[in-house]
Amino acid sequence: MKGTIKWYSDEKGYGYVVDPAGKERFFGAKHVQGTSTPSSGDSVSFKPGLDRKGAPIARSIQIHARGPANEDPREICRHCNRKMTPRVVVGKPIITMGTWTPEPKYSLCPYCAGRHKDFQPADGPLKALTVTISVIFALGVGGFVLHTHLTWDDRSQPVERTSPPQMDERRQQFEERHQRFMEQFREE
Repeated sequence: MKGTIKWYSDEKGYGYVVDPAGKERFFGAKHVQGTSTPSSGDSVSFKPGLDRKGAPIARSIQIHARGPANEDPREICRHCNRKMTPRVVVGKPIITMGTWTPEPKYSLCPYCAGRHKDFQPADGPLKALTVTISVIFALGVGGFVLHTHLTWDDRSQPVERTSPPQMDERRQQFEERHQRFMEQFREE
């Protein structure tokens, strides 16, 4: 039977082949014939079978044509020299648009726990964007509050709802709440 390699790991010694019907079949390194190991997308032939539990497997795998060269997205750990997908460690969250978002601190190798990469603190563009959006939002809300001292009644006549001294008092209350919020945020 012919098929295509869906995935194979040299490190783990197993992978999956897809038959023409779209069924995935497990195979181990011992089932590959020849000296080269398969890669994703390789065209192969194999003998279908079942394992002890009745799951479909592929045996006697022969590589007929190499698939397109796929770049391995994994990185090499500088501590243990293994291919790996780094695990990101997050730290104290930053606030963006009213939601909490964890800030990435560094990444680790999942095999040896060696530190792979340190991330820059959010003093860069993300923090600048967050501060800018916060300021625009605060000014927008403040501007909205300041400019809504006149509203319209049912007869489309302007009716004064808030006097200017009350607006100043409301603005001051808003600024005090905002200041308390920012102080609380800095403490965390």
